[in-house]
Amino acid sequence: MVERTSIVKTDIYRRSAVVTRRGSLKLESGRNTVYIAGLTVSSLKDTVRLRFAGRVKTLDINYISALDVDDSERPETAGIEKMIRDIDKELEICEKMQILREKNADFTSRSDVSVEAQERVISELPEQLKAIYDKTTELLEKRRHLEDELSRLQAVRNETIIKADLSVEKGDTYEFELQYVEQNAGWMPLYEIRYLSEKQPLEILMKATIRQNTREDWEKIAVTLFSGNPTVSNALPVLEPMVLSIYEPRPVRAKGIAASGMTLALPADKAMPLEDECAEAEVFKEAVMDSAVISQEETMTSYELPGKHDIIHDSDGNSAELQRFEVNAKYGLLTVPRLDNRCFMIAGIKNADWPLPAATAKIYVRDAYAGQIYVATDPEKEEFELSLGVDERISVSRKVSPEKISGSFLKGNKVKECEYAIRVSSSVNDTLKVVIKDSIPVSTDKSITIENTELSGGKLDEKEGFLTWEREVISTKAAEIRVAYNISWPKNKVLV
Repeated sequence: MVERTSIVKTDIYRRSAVVTRRGSLKLESGRNTVYIAGLTVSSLKDTVRLRFAGRVKTLDINYISALDVDDSERPETAGIEKMIRDIDKELEICEKMQILREKNADFTSRSDVSVEAQERVISELPEQLKAIYDKTTELLEKRRHLEDELSRLQAVRNETIIKADLSVEKGDTYEFELQYVEQNAGWMPLYEIRYLSEKQPLEILMKATIRQNTREDWEKIAVTLFSGNPTVSNALPVLEPMVLSIYEPRPVRAKGIAASGMTLALPADKAMPLEDECAEAEVFKEAVMDSAVISQEETMTSYELPGKHDIIHDSDGNSAELQRFEVNAKYGLLTVPRLDNRCFMIAGIKNADWPLPAATAKIYVRDAYAGQIYVATDPEKEEFELSLGVDERISVSRKVSPEKISGSFLKGNKVKECEYAIRVSSSVNDTLKVVIKDSIPVSTDKSITIENTELSGGKLDEKEGFLTWEREVISTKAAEIRVAYNISWPKNKVLV
């Protein structure tokens, strides 16, 4: 006989899980050969551990197909198939009865039936048809359950069975645990970040989306999650240095391809209303779940979920709340016109105040959904900037003037004159402070020189070429910035 097991606990890592199942075996004194079910197709067989609650000695363990088990006590499939055939016969009878009842109530071509008899038949017909309908519905529901059970048993035939040779001194019923690593399971962190006002900290909710695809529902089990590393996704626009160098042609016989580029991922383009533009009325309160018990293990963080949980197979994800807390932040407005002509509301957060793994975050301004962004701290900096969405009150434009190449060559060099203008305006009467970031090229070759002729008071990072301005804007007064510079390089070289 094959002993079935049920899942009681799982420790879920980011891309795998350790599953613990329990069962019981009736063993005779001496040597016993037993068959234990519970392993999935995606379980790692070399991680299987079998534990007993008594003095049980394991002599040998093998993994075989369920088809190889001679189990005379499992005639379930044949019996279920017969019950399904019997139900099909009853459904056929119900269908014929319905047709017969409706035909007997049709008196259009019959004159041998009295009016009283016709009225009696017609009055009884609805109740008779309802009885047939109820019987048909009951049979179909029973058939559906039998088909589900048949599918489960047929799947069991293809599962891997543990064949274990065990030895005990005393015959008895022994409880046991089966533990293994499951590959088709994992979880991902997900944050909800809520902005309330410029004078309040950010409210953070850390959640987990748990998934498993083992062809089995995990019902009423204890769950503990362990932290891991997600993949990188969206981020704020980040300036990269504009590097100039001299192009040196290679000999014809040499072949190769050189490429450089930059990929940008921008936050969601949702409007960002501020404190005086949002309604403060609140009718409903959010349903709050119990948070997890958090422990710092040797190499990672564990989140023990309270109570028992159902982790449904092949679903869109089972959600669990891990923790709630607040984070102090410095709020401001940022625009990077060279990359994006929108203005973002940002929150500056200290790395020490954000002890969380990188993950996707949903941004809310009070109760309004403002978009989604990927949150990851920068270990090389003390703070990082978090986008809270786009502020549509601010309009930004960047106009690049046509480049001019100097007509006269000075000391054998070419000279290119470059210029661009930035304009930042507001649609509201309140004074808004905006940080503006842009850049000018930097040289990696001594023969290339860059002369700044106009920076409009911007702060220049000479190593990276980044420019930063802080400007106040109001509906009646826009911020105007002009940047101009000249690039000089040998006339017999190609500038790249």
